Amino acid sequence: MIISETYNICIYVKRWNFIKYFFNISPPRSIPTPCFVLGTNCETNVDDCVNNKCYNGAQCVDGVGNYTCRCTDGYAGVYCDQVIDACYSGPCLHGARCVYTSLCSCIDVLVGCLWTDDDCQRSECRRRSQCVLYERPYICLCNGTGYKGDYCQTDVNECEDGTHRCSNGATCMNVPGSYQCLCQGSGYTGVHCTEDVDECTALSTPCFNGGEDQLVLSSLDIW
Repeated sequence: MIISETYNICIYVKRWNFIKYFFNISPPRSIPTPCFVLGTNCETNVDDCVNNKCYNGAQCVDGVGNYTCRCTDGYAGVYCDQVIDACYSGPCLHGARCVYTSLCSCIDVLVGCLWTDDDCQRSECRRRSQCVLYERPYICLCNGTGYKGDYCQTDVNECEDGTHRCSNGATCMNVPGSYQCLCQGSGYTGVHCTEDVDECTALSTPCFNGGEDQLVLSSLDIW
C-alpha cells in the first residue's frame, strides 16, 4: 500500500470517529483498517520487520507499510536470497583459496544466465546433454594448506603418504595441517633435519683422557 492511501485511510477513520462522538453512530463494517499504522490519528508506525523474510543475514529496514532487506556482501534480490558471490561466505576451510567456476561446464550458459542466476544455470545446463552440471559453483584450492577434500576439510598425513621432507633418518610426526621432523639421534638439526650438528661445540668435554676431538659429518670422532 502506498503512502497516499495510508493518509486517506487515516482521514477516513478520523471522520468516522468524529461522527461517532457527536451522533453516537457506529462506523460501517466496511471501513478499511490500516494494517501498518496505529493510534487514534494513525501516528504510530507498525514495525513491519517483525515477520520479515530477509535471508542470509540481511538487515531489515522498516518502512511505512513495507520493509526493505539490506543485503550482506555476496547476496542480492528483494529478500537477499540470491547468491551473487559464492566465495564470499568463505566455504573453503583452513585458508584455502575459493575460485568461482559457475554451475555449468558450458561457458555460454554462464554468459547467457549471468553468474548471479544459479537457477537459470541449472535449468539451461540440464537441457544440454553436452554440458555438465556441477554440485557447487566454486572449487577450493587446497594447495599448501596441509588439507584436502571438497572444502579442504581433511588433514593430509604427510608422514603416511611420503610427501614429508624429513631427512637423514629423522622421524616424521603428523600434526594438523602439517608435520614435524624429530631429529633426535640422527646427528642433524633444523626443520627437516638437514643441518649437521657440531658435537664438538655442543659438548663441553666430549673427549676424555687427553683425547682430541675432530668433527666429521653427522658423528663425533675421537682421536
